[in-house]
Amino acid sequence: MEEEDEGSAWMKNSLSVVAVIAVGTAGWAIAWQGGVWKPVPDDANEGTVALGAKILGYASAVCYLGYVLIPNELLVLWAYLGWRSIHRNTG
Repeated sequence: MEEEDEGSAWMKNSLSVVAVIAVGTAGWAIAWQGGVWKPVPDDANEGTVALGAKILGYASAVCYLGYVLIPNELLVLWAYLGWRSIHRNTG
């Protein structure tokens, strides 16, 4: 495996962030020009949340818990149990 220098890693990460911002901005611009997204006054929707926003919010929370937190906790548990079994056998 090749070692990357620190400047190259910074460049890749910076370009990734810029690409995400550019794609998000382009998506917003397309939605705005297409009439899908229309700004409304702040007090027009006081206390209401769109159903689509709720569904996407809950779906992203489930994905976060299912694909990030739970595997991470399992990895930590697996590493701890492996460490414990190694140190138990050397004692």
